[in-house]
Amino acid sequence: AFSTVSSVIPAFSKRGDIIVADKGVSFAIRKGIQISRSIVRWYEHNDMEDLEKVLAKVTKEQAGKPLTRRFIITEGLFESYGDMVDLPKIIEMKLKYKFRLILDETWSFGVLGRTGRGISEHQNVDAAEVDMIVGSLAGPLIAGGGFCAGSEEIVHHQRISAAAYTFSAALPAMLSTTASATINLLQNGQESVSQLREYTKMLRAQLHPRSDW
Repeated sequence: AFSTVSSVIPAFSKRGDIIVADKGVSFAIRKGIQISRSIVRWYEHNDMEDLEKVLAKVTKEQAGKPLTRRFIITEGLFESYGDMVDLPKIIEMKLKYKFRLILDETWSFGVLGRTGRGISEHQNVDAAEVDMIVGSLAGPLIAGGGFCAGSEEIVHHQRISAAAYTFSAALPAMLSTTASATINLLQNGQESVSQLREYTKMLRAQLHPRSDW
């Protein structure tokens, strides 16, 4: 799962390209950004106003220069903070400033949304509006490995360019079957997702009075 996003990022963003990333992204994303050797601009965690300032500044700086690939990178459900991204606002700004969006759904896929399809379902956003959705099969799906979803052209490029895909072996049959079975459970009923939310509320209610822990 770690190697999925850390290899997808450098498969698309290279030296000279521009990445605008949330300061609160996971270590795996930070490693992927580092490996890509791209130009990086950070914005304050989950601060959409600061994101727009950074995007506007990058756009102004690049005016008149040779075209480069430009990406916004963020998480659906932040590993280090537990809060959610404002995906509709991110989509609005990526279209306004002509950036591509890489969204890490490692912790939101299988957890958020009516059927567990992640932050896009939870916030009523068409997943096709996200250029690349990266996720893990090792968290909520209790298996192993990861995935990168996007258009046919994007997925084809990822297959031939991402080091983790090119130099890794296929998942063991047991893990593939486990992931497939878990997805079937999510598709055929929402009880598990609803139950998870109830358990989460119960846990948070118990932890809140003990915040000094």
